[in-house]
Amino acid sequence: MPIPVSQAWAESLGVTVFPAGKKQAKVALPACILVLTAAQVVERRDELTQSVGDAIAAGATGVLLEGSEGTGGAQLYEAAIVLKSVLRGRAVLLIQDRTDIVAAAEADGVVLSSQGVPTVVARRSLPENANLVGRRVATGHEALRAAADGASLIILESGRGRAVADAATIEEAKTQQGGNVPVIAALSQQKSVSEDDALELVEAGADGVALYHDRLNQTAASFSGRTESEASHPVRDILSIFPSNAALSNAVGMEPSTAEDATVDTLLRDGLRHVMDETKESLFEVERQFVATAIELLEEVVPSMEEVGLLRDALKQLDQPFLMVVVGEFNSGKSTVINALLGRRFLAEGILPTTNEISVLKFRSEEASGEEERMEDGYMVRYLPAALLRDLNIVDTPGTNVILERQQRLTEEYVPRADMVLFTMSADRPFTDSEVRFLKYIRQWGKKVVFLVNKVDILSGGDEVEEVARFVSDNARRVLGVDAAKVLPVSARAALQAKLDATHSRNGFFGGGSPLETLDEEELARSGQWGASRFGELERFMVDFLVGGGAAGESLRLKLQTPLFVADALLEAARQQLASELVTAEEEAEAVRSVEGQVRAFRREMEADGTAQRAECRRLVATAVRRARELVDDVLQLSNREALSAYVFGGSSDSRKLPIMRGFETEVVGETADSLRTIVSEHQGWVNSNCQRQISSYRSFAEARAQQLGTSLDDLVSGKGGGAAAHSSAEESRRLWREQREADAAETTSADADAGETTKEGAKAGEGAGESFSDTAVAALLRFEPKAAALVLEEEIREAVLGSISSAVGAGLVGVVLTWVLPTTLEDALAIVLAGLAGYVALLNLPLRRAEAKAKLERVANNFIQEVEDRLKAELESSLDACAAEVNAFIQPLEEATLAVVERVRDAESRRAALAHQLEQLKQRAANVE
Repeated sequence: MPIPVSQAWAESLGVTVFPAGKKQAKVALPACILVLTAAQVVERRDELTQSVGDAIAAGATGVLLEGSEGTGGAQLYEAAIVLKSVLRGRAVLLIQDRTDIVAAAEADGVVLSSQGVPTVVARRSLPENANLVGRRVATGHEALRAAADGASLIILESGRGRAVADAATIEEAKTQQGGNVPVIAALSQQKSVSEDDALELVEAGADGVALYHDRLNQTAASFSGRTESEASHPVRDILSIFPSNAALSNAVGMEPSTAEDATVDTLLRDGLRHVMDETKESLFEVERQFVATAIELLEEVVPSMEEVGLLRDALKQLDQPFLMVVVGEFNSGKSTVINALLGRRFLAEGILPTTNEISVLKFRSEEASGEEERMEDGYMVRYLPAALLRDLNIVDTPGTNVILERQQRLTEEYVPRADMVLFTMSADRPFTDSEVRFLKYIRQWGKKVVFLVNKVDILSGGDEVEEVARFVSDNARRVLGVDAAKVLPVSARAALQAKLDATHSRNGFFGGGSPLETLDEEELARSGQWGASRFGELERFMVDFLVGGGAAGESLRLKLQTPLFVADALLEAARQQLASELVTAEEEAEAVRSVEGQVRAFRREMEADGTAQRAECRRLVATAVRRARELVDDVLQLSNREALSAYVFGGSSDSRKLPIMRGFETEVVGETADSLRTIVSEHQGWVNSNCQRQISSYRSFAEARAQQLGTSLDDLVSGKGGGAAAHSSAEESRRLWREQREADAAETTSADADAGETTKEGAKAGEGAGESFSDTAVAALLRFEPKAAALVLEEEIREAVLGSISSAVGAGLVGVVLTWVLPTTLEDALAIVLAGLAGYVALLNLPLRRAEAKAKLERVANNFIQEVEDRLKAELESSLDACAAEVNAFIQPLEEATLAVVERVRDAESRRAALAHQLEQLKQRAANVE
């Protein structure tokens, strides 16, 4: 089971869902992009609004808004706002060349013509969320350049009088840029297309078409061969000729419009497929299934995200009446508006802040009303006997400009649950800074906002009221990007008084009446204040919106969208958190993985230092050998009569008086033996201490990482944390190595029993570093005794001297005998010469004997230092092997654990992405509800 990321780790990433923010725009493939001019949209607003809305509902994936000659920025902006209100996020809005209009209208991106700025310049000019940058090109070479410049999509124009782009050019464009950027074929505005044209587009690999809206029906008929009488939408007919291109969609970060996800629950998939034919309850059931799945996934993959509670509330709210949240600054008249809607002063009113808590107003009969219930989230539920609350729950909130931060936070956190927001502002100060800031926050949740301009009774007349209403409408369009914001100027105080007066008149006394009783227009009209309050328009809107009329479908759509928008925000926040977790997890895995390389680097450093130490040992021995050679050369000279006499006439009983013995310790060995013994005796302690520091350092590192993973290092190594089986072979190798090392140490101890005390000291040094170790290099060094070496060399020198002298004396004796034996003087002279020559040759043999002594000395020294070096190297290698095995014993399970976290996060993101894809389908279907 993958180890979960600890909550502390997740919290350290600092990810929050407030504010939710806007996601990056995506183009569905295969694409069907409708091209419209700004003049068309403005002049034929009503006609095109309905037609484009139907096309989007049928599957159109985007709208490209063009300017025309003489089109100013104001008209282009106005057209963009109109189209945004029609699209409702169901398709992308692209604007040709004008990045400033993209930013102002908050469109999804820009399409650059040949006269447009470079792609990289356009991308820098766009706001963060307008991430789509398309390019209109005419050749495959231009497509390649556009893709290389970072274009999100390529619209390939038709040329040379053709109705569509040449198939070869499409293939070239796809091949040139490797198919990584979608190529959409632009259809000619003048030429008629045919079924053959459609087949060419498909065979060439086009990812969709861009066509002028006015030629939609004609193009569809030509593509599909259908007749006008056949019941099908032209967009569906056009898209039906293209295969789903899910692979490309995934490669370029875009959404496939028809690809199905194998992980989608059967009920959800079937519901999405037939959602337009579903009953209201079936739509809600599909959504319940999805939201429950989303909650389960979010609780699993991002357990630290407390805002999942918002989604639970949204799920519960599906079965509750429509939820309208009333917001605005304090003293804007929110409480008075609610009282006027309910027909009685249920809420306190005043010029000072009167609402300190979130209050949810729900229906309860007259007999059981008046109860209050405090909920866990910190808000109050009040039960009131008001008829309006049968179909509507109203939320009263503190002002957007309250002083207490807690009240502001409560208001902000309740907004995501709302099905609609009634934004109340005072007519004498509409659109204050705090209202603009709060509206921008509301907009991020995609909420329907109705603007209520209250206190119009303080204005001088109707013209001033209309002027304020226009001001609010214009600024609402600027802030929220909606074409026609619902703005209702009212006087809530006058409306409430009119209702109270009518109720009192009906009941015949002052201060009575029930809000469950319905007051008709005639009764209300008797009060002169009702007409002046303009409140009737608000109530008619509420009735139409909730019960029937033109807006009833919108209320259903908003009800369906509320949990979807909350899920959208939470899934996007989950994506951000999982992305951060993945980066952290991959960095952790890489840090653990790098330990192996660091241990190898440590080994190389230690081996280099060990080589240097062994070289120093050899240098010390070489120095001693050089001094010994010089001593031998000095002693074995014919001119050194004293030394020769000592060897000829001296004896073994007074060896201390011999030349070699007198000079060996002082002139040859000197401090060499002590220095050599120091280096060798300290070698194992140096190795062990360095290895132990490495082990301790990496263990601390591993323990910290294991703690971040929510486990302990001991549990990981033992297998409780997972992955122990994979380490059994490493542990077995390490055990065998220890046994072999102990056997070697025992053998060395037995062979070098005479060096017991020093060897024990070396073992203690090893134990101090964490291991019981027989210092074999020290034992080898102890076998070298300077006095014994001097005696051996002395004996070699004695033999050389005596051998040479003996040969010379023997030659002389032979000459004497020959002179005595030979009869003639000439022969005697010849015998003497021969004897002299023999003696001379014998004396000449002395340098040869001296060279032999020095060569033997060097061989012995080389054998000695080679043994020391071999043992030092073996001890170093053994210790480094032990160190690597020790580190690997806990690093390997840690590495597996960190890699498991990486895989867990990747799997979580994959499941989140699949759910997000399902969400986009649900949002699309909900947005199509009219």
